[in-house]
Amino acid sequence: MYMAVFAISYLYKRLNAKQFGSVVLLSLHTLWFGWGLFCGLSRVMDNRHHPIDVAVGFLIGEAVAVFCVIALTGRFQLPQQSKAVDGTGLQAYVI
Repeated sequence: MYMAVFAISYLYKRLNAKQFGSVVLLSLHTLWFGWGLFCGLSRVMDNRHHPIDVAVGFLIGEAVAVFCVIALTGRFQLPQQSKAVDGTGLQAYVI
């Protein structure tokens, strides 16, 4: 579930809905979330985990993904360019 939430957050922030269309983005988000759900449910159906284990794993995965998106990646913002003037009077762009 971590991978699904992280990928959904990335696609939401980086892909332009006007360029790709909201239906395409919704389809990609549904695909990622469905894949995470399928993996968890298949673990229960194969008697590898108890349902509560999978539910808690989903919650932990989602919490860690949200933390990574907010705190570690800066919500996938593109770096801002700022103008810097060096000693020669020429402007250089610093990223």
